Amino acid sequence: MLTEFYKGDVRRAPQDTKLGPMPRTYLYPEGRARFPNLPAQTVAHLENQTRRLYSAQRYELLWLGARSLATMRYPTPCRFPRRAGRSSDRRAGPGTSRSSLANAGGGSASEGGRNSVVKPRS
Repeated sequence: MLTEFYKGDVRRAPQDTKLGPMPRTYLYPEGRARFPNLPAQTVAHLENQTRRLYSAQRYELLWLGARSLATMRYPTPCRFPRRAGRSSDRRAGPGTSRSSLANAGGGSASEGGRNSVVKPRS
């Protein structure tokens, strides 16, 4: 996506006295086509994150020529909607999971909760 922002941006001409505004580039449809398995919110987040990164480095990249275009490499942190990780098994009830880690956030130490200490077996 960074390359797409760069391709659509203005170039510095010798008669320019200041850097022009960044053109509006909408890359969501291309992102959905390129990453069809990602949720829509995640693709929108990646586009916004990439836009912020490009606009932050734009002056040094286009006007000063002091840097090259950055690359986003794997792993790139991104957000997934809350429902993306939930179990689809409805027999356990809405919003619950049948895994053994379902209650690993609260409860007492004897229940395997947040404050418990797991000791390795000897």
